[in-house]
Amino acid sequence: MIKSVILIGIALFELVAAQCPANYFYVDPLKSCVSFNTGGSTSLFADAETACQKAGGHLASVHNAFENSLVASYARSRVTTDKFYVGLSRKTQVTQDWDWTDASVYDYRNWLNGNPNGTGLCAVVDINNQMWTDVDCTQEYDYACSIPFGCPDGYSLFNYTNMCYYKGNGGNYANAQNTCHSVKGELASIHSVEEQNFVSNLVFSRCGTGPHGGKLGETLLGGVFNKGQGVEWADKSQSDYTFNLCGHTDAKGSTVVMAAHQKGSGCGSCYDSSWYISNESPTNNGATYEAFVCKTTPYGH
Repeated sequence: MIKSVILIGIALFELVAAQCPANYFYVDPLKSCVSFNTGGSTSLFADAETACQKAGGHLASVHNAFENSLVASYARSRVTTDKFYVGLSRKTQVTQDWDWTDASVYDYRNWLNGNPNGTGLCAVVDINNQMWTDVDCTQEYDYACSIPFGCPDGYSLFNYTNMCYYKGNGGNYANAQNTCHSVKGELASIHSVEEQNFVSNLVFSRCGTGPHGGKLGETLLGGVFNKGQGVEWADKSQSDYTFNLCGHTDAKGSTVVMAAHQKGSGCGSCYDSSWYISNESPTNNGATYEAFVCKTTPYGH
């Protein structure tokens, strides 16, 4: 059993790694494809950032001691200078408002004592002590590029669709949709029995009453049902699959809920992940659901 899990993990790692651009390699803890000196030689800060952007990324950002150590360790055998550019810079010497080129939060610092000392507007990492110093952006150094790849935190990758899925716990339609939109996703659409089974396994529950007063396992999808027209998906994808519709099947403009729970007393006639037509409009923020599923593309796509 353990061997099988390891083999599955290796296969998934190799699948993701194979989708990194040429000369990049996948670093799982960073959920990113990483490369050093994409342009083949040392560069000015601006030229290094341009080279990273051409591959779909930015100069690398780091957000904790582990990430800093990891990037510096990878750099030791891959760079030709003792220091390399990361994507940290500031606009003037009098400000301490440092920014990452990938627009991520400046929430970690590892400056060498006395730095930043006001002489430089860009940051380099020393491969020996892993500390940062500020330098003139027109100096040439090796550099680290990073392209985010993989699923957002809390999401699960389904290889069959090459999409990421997330189970959220409860709320109304608007709140669920906002959660999905925060990672550029949508409430989930379903287009095959394989995808139906994956989502069902993600959210399935025993029969019982949930904290929001509904049935455990009743999970909001991204569909709106109209009799005679089928399901319209929030992500604008094609309506090409349905699964055992039940509930208010004469309704128009009603949300689609996966009844992902076992059959049982008090759990109604919809169960085993049938699609329950709720008779509730997406605009009815008084209607709450026990769970919802978001769907989004992996980073790097």
